[in-house]
Amino acid sequence: MLDYSYKEYLQKTGKKDSRESWIDWKVEICGMDYEEARIASIDPDWGWEEGLGE
Repeated sequence: MLDYSYKEYLQKTGKKDSRESWIDWKVEICGMDYEEARIASIDPDWGWEEGLGE
Protein backbone atom coordinates (compact mmCIF):
# COMPACT_ATOMS: atom_id res chain seq x y z
CA MET A 1 0.00 0.00 0.00
CA LEU A 2 1.21 3.50 -0.80
CA ASP A 3 1.51 5.90 2.10
CA TYR A 4 1.31 9.61 1.50
CA SER A 5 -0.62 12.60 2.74
CA TYR A 6 -3.89 13.86 1.38
CA LYS A 7 -2.12 16.92 -0.04
CA GLU A 8 0.40 14.68 -1.83
CA TYR A 9 -2.47 12.53 -3.11
CA LEU A 10 -4.14 15.58 -4.66
CA GLN A 11 -0.86 16.65 -6.27
CA LYS A 12 -0.15 13.18 -7.69
CA THR A 13 -3.68 12.59 -9.00
CA GLY A 14 -4.52 16.12 -10.11
CA LYS A 15 -7.82 15.93 -8.22
CA LYS A 16 -9.43 18.98 -6.64
CA ASP A 17 -9.79 19.24 -2.87
CA SER A 18 -13.26 17.90 -2.11
CA ARG A 19 -15.04 15.50 0.20
CA GLU A 20 -15.11 12.88 -2.58
CA SER A 21 -11.34 13.23 -3.16
CA TRP A 22 -10.74 12.85 0.58
CA ILE A 23 -12.85 9.67 0.54
CA ASP A 24 -10.91 8.37 -2.50
CA TRP A 25 -7.62 9.02 -0.64
CA LYS A 26 -8.84 7.15 2.44
CA VAL A 27 -9.88 4.18 0.27
CA GLU A 28 -6.97 4.10 -2.21
CA ILE A 29 -4.08 5.13 0.04
CA CYS A 30 -5.17 4.35 3.59
CA GLY A 31 -7.02 1.11 2.77
CA MET A 32 -10.29 2.17 4.37
CA ASP A 33 -13.61 0.68 3.26
CA TYR A 34 -15.61 3.14 1.10
CA GLU A 35 -18.62 3.28 3.41
CA GLU A 36 -16.37 3.73 6.46
CA ALA A 37 -14.49 6.55 4.68
CA ARG A 38 -17.74 8.21 3.63
CA ILE A 39 -18.98 8.24 7.22
CA ALA A 40 -15.56 9.37 8.52
CA SER A 41 -15.53 12.27 6.06
CA ILE A 42 -18.23 14.06 8.05
CA ASP A 43 -16.57 13.56 11.44
CA PRO A 44 -16.06 17.06 12.90
CA ASP A 45 -12.74 16.15 14.56
CA TRP A 46 -10.83 14.39 11.80
CA GLY A 47 -12.99 14.27 8.67
CA TRP A 48 -12.71 16.36 5.54
CA GLU A 49 -13.12 20.11 5.68
CA GLU A 50 -12.82 22.71 2.93
CA GLY A 51 -9.20 23.76 2.36
CA LEU A 52 -7.74 20.63 3.93
CA GLY A 53 -5.68 19.80 0.84
CA GLU A 54 -4.18 23.25 0.38
